[in-house]
This record gives sequence, structure tokens and C-alpha cells, in this order.
Amino acid sequence: MNLIPIETARADMVLADDLRQTGAQPLLASGTPLTAALLESLRERGVTTLSVRSEDEAAPTDPRARREQVLERLSYLFRGNAGDTTSQALFRAIYEYRLEAR
Repeated sequence: MNLIPIETARADMVLADDLRQTGAQPLLASGTPLTAALLESLRERGVTTLSVRSEDEAAPTDPRARREQVLERLSYLFRGNAGDTTSQALFRAIYEYRLEAR
């Protein structure tokens, strides 16, 4: 894990810890991949530092471990929409996309 200034963050980095604003719920969960738009939004919110994964903490290369990581993350994100068929379809589409993206 590396704590870095947001100015040095790149769109290919991944958060190592939950990102919270003072006393608030998490803005972003650990494991969230950073994008240019997301970094810009964080700057606008006044975020100055980020905890990012180091190169040796990168996403697993083992396909089973990768699937498990993606499934765990998406299950957390969709935790309140288990019975909704539209959400289930979106979950599946994002799951397949994330597995192909790496």
C-alpha cells in the first residue's frame, strides 16, 4: 500500500483502502479501479491523498482468484438489489466485462 498525493495518481491504479470523507460513509471501497473521471471528481471533492495498491498487490493473475475478486466486489456493490431482475442483468454484464477487461 502506498499513500500518494492525488496529483500523482494515475487512471490505472487501484485503491488499497476505503476512501472516506471526515465522519462519512465510504466514497469508494478498497479495490476500486481509478479512472480519469473518478480522479477529477475526487479532486473536486477536496481529496488530496489516496491509498493505492503497490505493483506487487496488483489484481491476481490466476483466473479463479480473479473471478472470486470480481464476484466479491460486485456482490458488495449490488448487495441491496438481490431480487431485482434488472439489477441481476446489470450485475452479470458488469461481471463479464470486468473479467474480459483484464
